[in-house]
Amino acid sequence: MTGGAEEKAPIYPQYCFRLSPTISRWCPLRAADIERLTSHPGFAGQDLFFYLNHPIKWARVAGVVVAIDEYYGRRIYTIDDSSGACIECTVTAPVTQPAVAGVTAAGAATGNATGTTSKPTSTSRPEGGQAKEETKQSVKAEPPQVPIPDGLDVGSIVDVKGGLKLFREYKQIKAEKIVVLRSTEQEVALWEKLRQFHDDVLSKPWALEDKQVRKCRREAESAERDAERKARKKKAAEREAADQRTRVERRDKDRPTAGRALGLERKRQPKAPLKLKGKYDALGI
Repeated sequence: MTGGAEEKAPIYPQYCFRLSPTISRWCPLRAADIERLTSHPGFAGQDLFFYLNHPIKWARVAGVVVAIDEYYGRRIYTIDDSSGACIECTVTAPVTQPAVAGVTAAGAATGNATGTTSKPTSTSRPEGGQAKEETKQSVKAEPPQVPIPDGLDVGSIVDVKGGLKLFREYKQIKAEKIVVLRSTEQEVALWEKLRQFHDDVLSKPWALEDKQVRKCRREAESAERDAERKARKKKAAEREAADQRTRVERRDKDRPTAGRALGLERKRQPKAPLKLKGKYDALGI
């Protein structure tokens, strides 16, 4: 990256990114290239970086694993691709559940030296439905994990794809896929892809014509108006539904009050017919 090309290359608005040759692909990069990627204040917090003015979010690197570090909930593979810099690739690691650790520790405290535990007492956690249900919930709560290839260790040559991110001012790759390269031919093929991508795409700034930028802006404004219109319709429908519920509740609440005001809260019983006492009825017979 030359300073002159970087200064002349404009950073296009985000609504133009759909025309970018780099935004939605795994960009083959060297660790040194990733280290030199720049950020723009207009895209803060989006994990979006720029090579010249090419927006880059997804990267692909290949190299030798030189270190593996374990942390709580994550594992970091340090990759050296002989470019003069290293890149850290992070993956989610399984976390030991505190409840299980507590049960294990309690069992070890009450067991013998060989690690066997005593029979559970009445205060022990039941082994039935509740424990199974908690196990299911803990499994669901764990974030998805990237499959780790068999035999992956320090010295392995890997091909890593993932999203770029910034951690304590250092760029990392949040790995989405890791493949161990088993032959030199695979490694050479990846280096050839990297060289071709650099020559065809990254060697020159991304350039758009003014009419392309205007078209993208019109489409973005139209999409924004449509979204606002849908949001207004949704809000109006929700407000109408709330008003309808309020009217129904008010009507149901006012019904018994009106009945009491009219004295109709009790149903009037019809009067019993009069019975005439005497020898004859009303016809005189």
